[in-house]
Amino acid sequence: MSDTSSNPRTYIHPVWRGIGCLMLAFTPVMGWALADLTMEPLSQYFPVPPEMRGIPPFVWKAVQGIPNAATIFSDFYVRLSYTFLYSFVLFGVFTVLYSVIYRASGGGRGSPLDAPMPKQRPRRRR
Repeated sequence: MSDTSSNPRTYIHPVWRGIGCLMLAFTPVMGWALADLTMEPLSQYFPVPPEMRGIPPFVWKAVQGIPNAATIFSDFYVRLSYTFLYSFVLFGVFTVLYSVIYRASGGGRGSPLDAPMPKQRPRRRR
């Protein structure tokens, strides 16, 4: 393997390497926070089935000694559903935003590991 830091064409800035890791770590946390904020207003418009309300037994056994655990983990399945929904949407938005910023900042169209672009020949005129 060659040293990528010596070749400016193949050098990848460390910020671009770490953004995916940060998105992967912070997107579910932001999804949980958004689910917590929007669960009550959305329950007025979208009724939640009674099976999704309450604390599941496996969660209750895990958090039984934590103070205020019943209020934090109430309606666990509803929060988890909203968290997955918001995480999916946020990850899509962040991916599009990331790709726009990357291309605008001068990111390359490919790396040395990508296949070369096909060369198109001009069509002959008769």
